[in-house]
Amino acid sequence: MNRYVSDGNVRSDVGFTLDDSFGDLEVETMLIEVKQSSENQAFNVGVGGSIYRACEIWGDRIYFGCCDMNVYCISMEGRLIWSFKTGHNTPIVSLDNGVAYAGSFDNCLYAIEASGGRLLWKFPTGGKIISKPLIDNGAVYFGSEDGNLYALSLKGRLLWAFKTSGPVASDPIVSSGRIYFGSGDSSFYALDTGGRLLWKFRAGDAAGSAVMLKGDIYFACNDHNLYSLTAEGRLRWKFATGDCLPMMTPGSSGDNIMFGSRDNNVYSVDARGRMSWRFTTNNMVINSPRVHDGVAYVGSCDGRLYALDERSGKLLWSFATRAPIVARPVVKGGAVYVGGWDCNFYALDKDSGRLLWKFPTSLSYMAPVDVKYAKGKDRVEFTWRPPEEAKVDKKEEGRDLSGYGEFSGTYIRKEKSDYVASGKRSYIKKREF
Repeated sequence: MNRYVSDGNVRSDVGFTLDDSFGDLEVETMLIEVKQSSENQAFNVGVGGSIYRACEIWGDRIYFGCCDMNVYCISMEGRLIWSFKTGHNTPIVSLDNGVAYAGSFDNCLYAIEASGGRLLWKFPTGGKIISKPLIDNGAVYFGSEDGNLYALSLKGRLLWAFKTSGPVASDPIVSSGRIYFGSGDSSFYALDTGGRLLWKFRAGDAAGSAVMLKGDIYFACNDHNLYSLTAEGRLRWKFATGDCLPMMTPGSSGDNIMFGSRDNNVYSVDARGRMSWRFTTNNMVINSPRVHDGVAYVGSCDGRLYALDERSGKLLWSFATRAPIVARPVVKGGAVYVGGWDCNFYALDKDSGRLLWKFPTSLSYMAPVDVKYAKGKDRVEFTWRPPEEAKVDKKEEGRDLSGYGEFSGTYIRKEKSDYVASGKRSYIKKREF
C-alpha cells in the first residue's frame, strides 16, 4: 500500500475541514472515520510510533508508553535512559515506589524496575490493556478488554477479578476504601477493596474514567453526557454535549470539571452542572485538560496543544504538531510534557508554548486505527484511487503527482448512499509499507 502526502485542502460535509497542515491523507481519513463512528476506538489502535496516553514523571525522569511496543524512560532533557520492549502496543504507564507498571495490547501487565528497565514480573489477562494501573494500599488495580477489573499484589499475584459484561478501558480510582470504574457494558461500578459489588449505575452507553470532587463522582460517557453521582451511586445531574465524550479522566480545578468532547469543544462545568465556558478547537478533543497554576493545557485532534485560562477559557497560546494530540499533558517545573500521534514526545515552555525539545520514538510512521462501527450505526468510507498514469514505482519515489486522482467519500446511513465529499488534490508518495 502507498501513503500520500497532500498539498491541498478539501471541505468534507461529514463534519469538519480536512487540515492540510497534517500533509497525510491517511491521518485525515482516519479522523473522519473516527468522527463518524459512535464506538470507542481505544482498543483498535495498531503499531506505529504514536503516543496516546499521558506520561509519568518520577524524580528527574519521564516514563511513557508507545504504540511502537516500547516503554520509554528519558531524562528531563529528552535523552534516552532505557527502553523496554513488550509484545504489542503499550500505551499506558503508572509509577509507584520505584516500579513502572505498563499495560499492553499483548494482554499483559508488566512491572518494570524504574531505575534500569529490568522486568520484575508480568501478569496475563484475556484482553488488551489500556486502563491505567492504580496502586493503592499494597494492591494494583486495572481493567482489561476481557471485561475484568483486576486486583494484583505488588508481586504480581492475583488477589481477585471482578467481571463486567463489557471491556474496561477506564482508569479506576479509589476513595474511602471504595474502587470506582466504568465499563463498556454501559455501567459505572463501585466495589469494596475485596472485589465485592457495592452498587452499579446504569448509563446510556460505555462509561469512562471518573474523578472525585468534594465527595461526588464525575465520569464521562459515550452517550455524549458527563454524569455526576453521589458516592452512593445516585444521579445528581448530567451535562449533555454534541458528541461522545472520551473515556479519559475529567480534569478538575476548584469546583469545576473540565473535559473534552468529540464535538470539538473543551468544556468547563461547575459542581451544579452549569457550563462556565466552552472553547472550540478545529477537531475532536478526546482527552481532558491538565490544570496547573490557573492554566488548562489540552490537546486536540487538530494537532495543537492549547493553553487556556482556567477561569475564562480564553486562549493563551497554542503549539502545532503534525498530527492529533490525544495524550493528556503533564506539567512539572517550567515545562509541559505531551506525547503526539506524530511519533514525537514534546517538552514545551509552559508560559509561552515554545518548543524546548522533542524526542522521536523508534517508528517514524503513525499508528493506524482499525475503526469499528456499531451494527446499524452510521459509518463513513473514504478511498484513494489514483488513475493509471498516477502510479509510481519505487525508483520514482518522491515524484509530485500534481493533479492526479480524486479523493472522495460516501456516507452510508440506513442503506442509503449519498455522495458527500470530493475534491481534487495533489499527492506525493511518502513510503511503502
